[in-house]
Amino acid sequence: MLAALFAPSIGALLQVLALATGNRIKYAKTKWDWHRAHY
Repeated sequence: MLAALFAPSIGALLQVLALATGNRIKYAKTKWDWHRAHY
């Protein structure tokens, strides 16, 4: 019962975490590409 209650929020939390990590990696890569292109 309790697990069924927490499952959706855990799934949402993991999704947000994955999204944040993906954005950070994408940002770092973009920054690296920009740096490499300009220097």
